[in-house]
Amino acid sequence: METQSEQEFSGIKKENPFRVPDNYFDNLPENIQVNIHAGKKTISMPVTRIIDYIKPHLALTAAILGFALIGYTGFRYLINRNSDSQIRNREIAEYMDFYSNDVDNTLIIELLEEQEQQSIETDEDLSEEIINYLLNENIDIYTIANQL
Repeated sequence: METQSEQEFSGIKKENPFRVPDNYFDNLPENIQVNIHAGKKTISMPVTRIIDYIKPHLALTAAILGFALIGYTGFRYLINRNSDSQIRNREIAEYMDFYSNDVDNTLIIELLEEQEQQSIETDEDLSEEIINYLLNENIDIYTIANQL
């Protein structure tokens, strides 16, 4: 029994409907050469090559300009940020100049001397602690004296 697909294809001839033109393979190399020479005259290769040459350079230029723009923007941000603190410093200096007549110079000198005295005492305490540590670790006293 024939299936439905066999019935549909039963009316088609089993011959090859395609054929190669006469002398096709004999004339093929000559036709190829003619088409190659005709194609060289119509194609403008230098324009294509110039575009292909310029594309990477344009991309590199765009990338460099992008980085420069980002860097410039960041730099401007930092400058504006620092300018705010400079304004504050300037305002503080103006305030100090305006009210400096009210401050007693001897008070400032006393405060500075007191801070200096505290830093000297701290240094002496630290030196004593270091020497005690070294002595507890059985380091020779003469070695300690030579190092000081």
